[in-house]
Amino acid sequence: IKKILIKEGQTVDTGQPLIELQ
Repeated sequence: IKKILIKEGQTVDTGQPLIELQ
């Protein structure tokens, strides 16, 4: 399951902990 980065430090939660991508 992957998350979509929409803004700084914000991702679409797909059921797993949020990953902060910067």
